[in-house]
Amino acid sequence: MLFREKIASAHPFWKGMLWLGLMVVCFIVLMVGLGVYIGLTGNQSVMQLRIEMLLQTFVLFGLPALLVVALWSNRPAEWLHLRTSGGWLPCLLAFLLMVVAQPGINLLAKWNESWQLPAFLASFEEMLKQMEDAAREATELLAQAPTFGIMLFNLVVMALLPALCEELSFRGVLLGLLDGNKRHGASPSLSRRTHLAIWATGIIFSLIHFQFYGFVPRMLLGVVLGYLLAWTGSLWVPVIAHFANNAFVVVLYFLEEHTQINADSVDSFGTGTTAWVGVVSLVAACAILWLVRSVVLKRSSAPRQAAPEE
Repeated sequence: MLFREKIASAHPFWKGMLWLGLMVVCFIVLMVGLGVYIGLTGNQSVMQLRIEMLLQTFVLFGLPALLVVALWSNRPAEWLHLRTSGGWLPCLLAFLLMVVAQPGINLLAKWNESWQLPAFLASFEEMLKQMEDAAREATELLAQAPTFGIMLFNLVVMALLPALCEELSFRGVLLGLLDGNKRHGASPSLSRRTHLAIWATGIIFSLIHFQFYGFVPRMLLGVVLGYLLAWTGSLWVPVIAHFANNAFVVVLYFLEEHTQINADSVDSFGTGTTAWVGVVSLVAACAILWLVRSVVLKRSSAPRQAAPEE
């Protein structure tokens, strides 16, 4: 009990160091375990790679977040903003937001891909491009779904679990520490510290993925997820939005494999000659985000009904 009290009263910096330390320990244990497993089994199937991704996501992002908050709080679910749903309407709008934003995300990604580093960083730029290509190939491999059942499993591995675990880490722990774990949702008005914390978390969220040519759209995604949490007071709202964004990719590859839909054409929709669709998409996404804020404002300003007298 004394140990927990000391951790609970510690400065957010030291809490953050504890969280990072647990992430490192979990990562080392996971890598050793996977190394032994791969050494014993030899060649790996795609299904084994999916299971490894599932383990990596939970052990690296989900488990450390749950452990550290349980160490410094008697109410970890409340600390992580998991006790409230945020309301069905903000959840629905969060899902719709990510669907509507896809052409805009394509436009931002295309612009981000046009970035060029200075000539003296040419070798570094080539390395970044190779990493980007490797990540794209890995996604395409894991997203293969010859059956509907495998597609549902892919939704769990590539969409649901990453959405939950990454939100626990970034919007739950990191944003909570940077923002002093304020209880949000009662009012849509945010402090300067909250705004800075949301943007800092979004930047770190994008950097941690190590994909330079997707930095801008992923950073803005992180910022949007941060505002969804801050306005609604519920981690489930950004989890739903995050899931919708990831699920779009999984379903797209499934449709490409079983229908005439071409994933590259969908990924380029909102760019080039259809750039205007990307712009409209971004405007519509901003409008939906503002609508979420308005719903919270209306809810917070509505008079509470008095409890009936006994």
